[in-house]
Amino acid sequence: MIDTDKKLRSEVRGAYQEIVRRDCMETVKINITNVEKASRLELFIRWIWGFIVGIILCIIGIFAYIAVMIQWLHILLLGKRHPALAKFVNNWYKAMAQLGFYYMLATDERPPLMPEL
Repeated sequence: MIDTDKKLRSEVRGAYQEIVRRDCMETVKINITNVEKASRLELFIRWIWGFIVGIILCIIGIFAYIAVMIQWLHILLLGKRHPALAKFVNNWYKAMAQLGFYYMLATDERPPLMPEL
């Protein structure tokens, strides 16, 4: 009885690990680099830069949300993604992530004022 119970637990654990491996996002890669030395002036510039870029990305985000809705309909009707819409939304998400990492002091690399869309 104990051997059967251990075998069952092992099978369940193996199945769970397989599901976790399959569900991981293998296409998203994040590489963050920072330098130990930090500028005090950069802290203040960070707030202003983050605010300006944040407003621009919020405005673009409205269009990205509309693009996601159109993409959803496109996938529903045709069964495939539209390349231009997918690129636009992916680049917007990338720009939001870059701003978040910069604003939260994870990196000193300043995001561009206008993202690549």
